[in-house]
Amino acid sequence: MSSFGLTAADRATLASAPSSPLIDRNALFALLRLHRLSPALSGKANGTLPRVLLNVAAHPGTRDVLIRALLATTRVAVETTEAIVGGHSRGICASPTANRGCGTLYGRDAHVTCPSPEAAARFLARRALETLVFLTRSSNVFAARVAVLAVTAGDVAEAVDKATSLSATKSVKDTTGKKPVVTPFSSSNSLATTSEEGDADATGPGAAPLVLLSLLGSPAFEPHAQHVELALSALLSVLAATKVRSARFPNPADYSARLL
Repeated sequence: MSSFGLTAADRATLASAPSSPLIDRNALFALLRLHRLSPALSGKANGTLPRVLLNVAAHPGTRDVLIRALLATTRVAVETTEAIVGGHSRGICASPTANRGCGTLYGRDAHVTCPSPEAAARFLARRALETLVFLTRSSNVFAARVAVLAVTAGDVAEAVDKATSLSATKSVKDTTGKKPVVTPFSSSNSLATTSEEGDADATGPGAAPLVLLSLLGSPAFEPHAQHVELALSALLSVLAATKVRSARFPNPADYSARLL
């Protein structure tokens, strides 16, 4: 990191920031679906997938959707694990989404690696957190943005729905029946420009950093040191980036105009 608080990825983004998304929303979630491969594509947290995500996150709209998707996956994993581990004995479920689980894992050995729903939830939480740690360490712009976003129930539902969709498009045969015609789903596929100030709910119960804090305070994850370490690491990166941003740009509008 330079003395100005910018990483190499940040400087590259400032030098040639994309004016339009490099990929669309469905393509982004298709990349995130690779987190569900068991065993993982790479045993390294800084493998090819996180680096690809870092590149596409140079676009502000893509960056915000990516942050929400990673934290939504973490949130539903926490809720699902708590519902299974601690809720059944009391007849309580953390949220309606938790009843649906975290979605599907893919891979020949997925049933061996994650033999139970709570094991699958912890697997997904670890994969999402590993990627989040890489991204927040690699880019101060990315890390600082986490602090001003919120993760809503809609974000959680989208993360689960997109994860269970094997394709971002659907094939329909043409009138001759000779070849399929690929058409996009009717759901929104855009990565619209986001508010420079962040989300209005970023100071409420849906604040993105609170997802990490909820994992740290969850009894269901207390025995799992790796998850706790990852959540702490991501949270520290967010706090450090926010401190750097505040020191350099006391006026938030100046920071937005410079980096976002």
